[in-house]
Amino acid sequence: MKLHHSIYFFWTLVVLSLITRCSPSNLDRSELPPPLYHLPESHPLNKDQGYAFNTLTGDSIIPITQPNGAILPTNASVPAIGKKITIADQSIIEKSKLGTPRTVDFKSNQFKRDQAPKRIKINPQKLKVRSVGIKHNKIYFLNEMGDTIPTGVPIAATPIVNPIIQPVPRPGLAPRYKEVSNQDIKYMDEGQGISSSRIRSVMHDRRGDVWLGTWASGLDRYDGTRVTNYTINEGLAGNIIFVMLEDSNGHLWFGTYLEGIIRFDGHHLYNYSTQSGLSNNRIREIFEDSKGTIWIGSEGGGLTSFDGDSFTHYTVNEGLSSNRVTAIEEDSEGNLWVGTEDNGLNKFNGQTFTIYNSDHGLNGNSILDLMNDSAGHLWITYQDNGVSVFDGDFFEQYSTGGLLENRTVWCVFQDRKGDIWFGLDGQGVVRYDGQTWTGYTKEQGLSDEVIWDLAEDSKGNIWMATR
Repeated sequence: MKLHHSIYFFWTLVVLSLITRCSPSNLDRSELPPPLYHLPESHPLNKDQGYAFNTLTGDSIIPITQPNGAILPTNASVPAIGKKITIADQSIIEKSKLGTPRTVDFKSNQFKRDQAPKRIKINPQKLKVRSVGIKHNKIYFLNEMGDTIPTGVPIAATPIVNPIIQPVPRPGLAPRYKEVSNQDIKYMDEGQGISSSRIRSVMHDRRGDVWLGTWASGLDRYDGTRVTNYTINEGLAGNIIFVMLEDSNGHLWFGTYLEGIIRFDGHHLYNYSTQSGLSNNRIREIFEDSKGTIWIGSEGGGLTSFDGDSFTHYTVNEGLSSNRVTAIEEDSEGNLWVGTEDNGLNKFNGQTFTIYNSDHGLNGNSILDLMNDSAGHLWITYQDNGVSVFDGDFFEQYSTGGLLENRTVWCVFQDRKGDIWFGLDGQGVVRYDGQTWTGYTKEQGLSDEVIWDLAEDSKGNIWMATR
């Protein structure tokens, strides 16, 4: 035990000795290597006479001389005296002759309306009028399931009801500009928090939220700061949202491309499909008329009305020109206008269908959208045939400088100022203010030039659904 303590004491003395020898006070500065850089030197401030020589280099210090030859005093306040120049002193003003200005067209995306539209008068005697009470086709209507569906008469609507699962919202960043943007155009994509960049439909509701219907990622609700995404996991019937509507009761309607329609009352989702009495699950249009009736256009199921309890289907059996319904609108007299994908336009007064096609003045028979403007004129957009306007007696075709002619125009919309907007398939968006047609593409800041849908929010911003 004593030997152990002796060894421990010996090594303790050795360590203390080494520490003492290595302390800075015992270091021999001459044994240290030279520093890599010059160490800083300190010199006292000379406020009295100043230094005559540079203390670092030994060079003489030359005083600062002013333009007038006087020595500029340092470390002392110097009065600032400006030179006053009067306008009468014309000798100091340089004059040059103004050359001829050069005109540059910096708005090549605009076309001024310079002529009246081409007008084609309707001959009522040549229009086809079909009464609903008379069956015009002996073939019974079959839905996608192969079931026979009664048409022209009400049938019970039996939806599947699911409570909605409220997902956790995620942060939604504000829209931003493209680097090449030269207009006040901003965009949103996955980088700002939305679930997809392929937006098929857009809607602004009465609460101020913007709804985005995606091609395969369900629904996004954007409140300005947060994004809430709803999919089949939260109770939706499908993730492809083709069209949207907010009805007069504040209920939201969503048309899917494969799973019918969905009504959302804030708490539950009501899914209507062919199993519930719907004629077709591929929904192209949802519209509410002035009486509160919901009208549905489908890709193969004709025109359907919904009164809250039952469906009534109108097809070629009842006089509709085609079962492929793409657009629905109402005029001031309560007539329903129905656009089809392959056989023109229908006016439905509840008793008869009056059919208009290219033989009567339409640009073409494939109609994509309809919009009744504030003046009561019906705007019609086409696949590959641009736009026309119907005033009740004439179809009008405008010259737009190539912005709309022979284009596929997916949608038409009128904002609160009265300007009319058109969403094109690959050529961006066009705005018409009554005098000038203005086109916006990627050169002006659009993120994509396929515009599927348009909406306006409470601040007057125009939202564009892009591919």
